[in-house]
Amino acid sequence: MSDPSGRPLFLTSQLGYDCTAGLVNYLDKPVDYDANVVKVHKNILLKDAGAVPFLKTNVPQTLMAFHCSNPIFGVTLHPQNPHRTPGGSSGGEGALIASGGSPLGIGSDIGGSGRIPAHFCGIYSLKPTTNRISVKTTRESLEGVQGIYATLTPFARDVETLVLFMRTLLTDRMFAMDPEVVPIPFNDAIFLSRQHLKIGFYTDDGFVTPTPGCQRAVTIAKNVLETAGHKLIPFAIPDPWTAFRLSTKLFTADGRDKDIVDEKMMLNYRIANLPSACKKFLSAVSRGVTPRGALCIGETGCSGLELWKLMNSRKKYLALFISMWKEEQLDVVLAPGFSFPAPPHKYPEKLLPSCFVTVLYNLLNFPAGVVPVTTETEQDQAELESYRQDDLVFRLAKQATRGAIDMPLGVQVVGLPWQEEKVLRIMNELEGLLKRPMT
Repeated sequence: MSDPSGRPLFLTSQLGYDCTAGLVNYLDKPVDYDANVVKVHKNILLKDAGAVPFLKTNVPQTLMAFHCSNPIFGVTLHPQNPHRTPGGSSGGEGALIASGGSPLGIGSDIGGSGRIPAHFCGIYSLKPTTNRISVKTTRESLEGVQGIYATLTPFARDVETLVLFMRTLLTDRMFAMDPEVVPIPFNDAIFLSRQHLKIGFYTDDGFVTPTPGCQRAVTIAKNVLETAGHKLIPFAIPDPWTAFRLSTKLFTADGRDKDIVDEKMMLNYRIANLPSACKKFLSAVSRGVTPRGALCIGETGCSGLELWKLMNSRKKYLALFISMWKEEQLDVVLAPGFSFPAPPHKYPEKLLPSCFVTVLYNLLNFPAGVVPVTTETEQDQAELESYRQDDLVFRLAKQATRGAIDMPLGVQVVGLPWQEEKVLRIMNELEGLLKRPMT
């Protein structure tokens, strides 16, 4: 796609117009303004180049889930297997693009919401650094969240379209519209460079071990990049348990509002609204069965002073992560796209710890994109039988992955803040090396 002329564009239900974020409380409350990203597309993509925004897509209630269901529009189904979820929160987007319904879409990502549907549906997405693209005037389901950074996310069936999106948005018009956006135009010199890079990789982040197929996807990507002349070295995520605790505490620092609750959110909603003493007790007794799940259960909100301390802890963790990255002189890092392939609809609410593989890069505010690499095989299913079972999270992940033959498996390409062009460059190379054109 050399230009966007006449190309359809779709937007997640969070963007502009009358948007509910899956919340009944937002019904019949139309907004009288467009999100900045919509304005820019109207002024540039649409008016000057002829692209056409033509629909918005479904999301889970509150946007804080990796399934796609809400009490207003119901359940979104995976286009390849209706018994499995397309992911979330931008699951409607992932499903429509994977089905060929549009070449480009815009969603959001605050914990993997843009990358998880791309991994599940076998498409491409990019989570930019926060404030590389304006998020002003988009409807938020959780306002004021600190330390976990959301951003808008383009989805496409090839990397070229993601690049076109970024080139088109990163203009003086966007920068003038939102002074909080860092005014960095798209750097073609970095994207088009042919210099060999030093790339870190890991198949296991040390918190939730990905299933065999997801680990194999990283190995495939590693091998083709090495063949192309890049240097690949192992990279270990520092102190992943601390990073997950920080993420969970920052996500749960607020209170809860009342709303009609979607059935697939009910388990986590009920836990979140237990008295603090009950949550702490439940966390303690569940620790032997699911130490990872216990971290989610036990969070009870925090005071202003506690939030300050959390933000300071995040700052220290970020410094540690960057120092390890710099010590190895890495350009980008290759990581699993997610912990498992698209699961049946009943599993996501029980598997929140598995989101660490994506939420880590919201905590760090690093750009990260997803590239489809392969699909689940019979051999992956056979190796699944020896998958670790020392936490309920792993036992459920094993159940959810059974029968997932031919479901897409992707990888993440991760960069340091403001280095989207370098991330896109490796994504583009991977797409070409893997020879997997979307048809």
